[in-house]
Amino acid sequence: MAVAAERLDRDDEPTPDFKVRRVNLTLNPTQDEQSLVGELKNLFYKARAGKRPIASQWYKNYRVLRNRTWMTGRPEWLPAPEVPEIYPIVTSMVGWMTDQRPQIEIAPFALPNSDFYSFMDAVADDLAVAIKSTWNVNGWDSEIERMLWDGWTYGTGFLKATWDSTLDMGLGNASLKRLDPFTLYPDPAASSMDNSNYFIEAYTISLQEMDRRWPGSTDKIRQGSVEEVDEHPKRSEDRSQVPRTNPGAISPNTSPSWGRPGQGRESINPTDDPGITVFECWLREHDVVDKGDDDVCVYDTWRVVVVAGNRVLMDEDADELWSHGKHPYVRYVPHEVGEFWGFSIVEMLAPSQLSINRLLGALQLNVELVGNPIFIEGSRSGMQRQRVTNKPGSRHTVNDNSRADWLNPPQVHPMMMGLIEWYIKEMERVSGLSAITRGSTPSGRNAQGVLDSVQEASFVRIRMALRNLEYTLREAGNLIASLIVEYYDEPRFVAIVGPDGTKSMRALKAKHFYTPTDAGSEPMKYTLQVSAGSALATSPAQRRADAIQLGTLGFLPPGAVLEAFDWPNREEATAQANAIQASSGGPGARQKAGRTS
Repeated sequence: MAVAAERLDRDDEPTPDFKVRRVNLTLNPTQDEQSLVGELKNLFYKARAGKRPIASQWYKNYRVLRNRTWMTGRPEWLPAPEVPEIYPIVTSMVGWMTDQRPQIEIAPFALPNSDFYSFMDAVADDLAVAIKSTWNVNGWDSEIERMLWDGWTYGTGFLKATWDSTLDMGLGNASLKRLDPFTLYPDPAASSMDNSNYFIEAYTISLQEMDRRWPGSTDKIRQGSVEEVDEHPKRSEDRSQVPRTNPGAISPNTSPSWGRPGQGRESINPTDDPGITVFECWLREHDVVDKGDDDVCVYDTWRVVVVAGNRVLMDEDADELWSHGKHPYVRYVPHEVGEFWGFSIVEMLAPSQLSINRLLGALQLNVELVGNPIFIEGSRSGMQRQRVTNKPGSRHTVNDNSRADWLNPPQVHPMMMGLIEWYIKEMERVSGLSAITRGSTPSGRNAQGVLDSVQEASFVRIRMALRNLEYTLREAGNLIASLIVEYYDEPRFVAIVGPDGTKSMRALKAKHFYTPTDAGSEPMKYTLQVSAGSALATSPAQRRADAIQLGTLGFLPPGAVLEAFDWPNREEATAQANAIQASSGGPGARQKAGRTS
């Protein structure tokens, strides 16, 4: 590991769950603190240099996705058509992937067919309900959707799973947030999350936010300590200064602090807060345990160091924060290609989008020249002395041996529209989404089963992206479940309302997810599985058709069929369907009995 400095000797106690605490900093930094900050910043500079080409391409992807394809400085009289083709493709991909709600299943580590297994299975069910309740209350669906947008736009998305002690009225709860990929700087030599030696999350916050997170830190930190970090294009491009309205200094002042535009010194923030850059550094280390007879055991550990303004705000081992002892970051790439930064579909489609816009611009310019062509007149035509209006039937006299006529624009190439259609089809081929999957109705009379089969055949790439999403959510779910198991150490109630209107509530006792052992108690052990629909039909119509067929054959109960249709009040409808089936002998009874009526 590049960081060789020893941990700083702190007087304050470890913070197991990032609880808000007052930071006790000395007036001046010690030599060890300065050495640690310097080495961490060297790691950041190395990671930033390695990420610069990636971030530069991300800014281009953002402009293309936002339909900002024409370069600045283009004359206003030139047409600049921008017909978005990339945005509906990315929207369709994100929409298909979020069409099915992820399902979480938890199984305990216990001997099957035993009373202890039955007890732990009920506890595992309580854990699943707690995760689903936190999922719904804190709006994790929107965070996952934003991560998917990052994955398709920039090629890589991130989630961050931590414990937020401000949730649930101070009881605290697990938190899952989408992490802006512009703010994360991994080890430039890493090809995955597993072989990265460090992660640095760099962001600039206000001094007020700084004091809220680490009370007392702003008293010892120099103001305006801002480093150059990558920012999301929306924040960097749309930032502007409010024009000043005062023409000059207002008496008796002599300084034009609020003078004419460009002369004022005050920012739009009335507190004039320049902000401060915070570096949250997660460093991978290792411990060696001597087992005797020249036999050793090596295992990885993680350490977090928070730096701001050349001062160390936190320096703790990850296992002092939470029992899983890992960093909180989870990576998502739609297609795993063996590199840390995945391939962006926007980057692949951008050249075709630019070509379509240029062709449409040339076509529109030609049409405008045909409707209002350039007028050519000789110097001796005499037309300069009269005003010519393009009016049908009008007649104008010119001098002999002179010229006064319209300049005929060049003819439109017959292949122009065909070339535009070719680019659109090429974008559909590259993305894997045809016009049918995006809602277009094909010509002719086609059977519904044929259309569903065409849709399912084109969803191969989406199913692959769904499998990668399941891997990401499974890893994030394990981090979240570990935090809930460990820190639900006080009695609390959790409630959830399912999509079908089913209400579920659990009363959890203190350390509800701990299991008794000979040494006392320890967090339960479990295995967690997340399904996002990669094994099911992607088309909702196809899923419903399969459910109807299986229900007709008697392989699915009525409740499962109604669930495929997302039917409201399923419990009541299921009870009525069961009563009808009981009176008629169940599904398929007429066929089994050989009856025709």
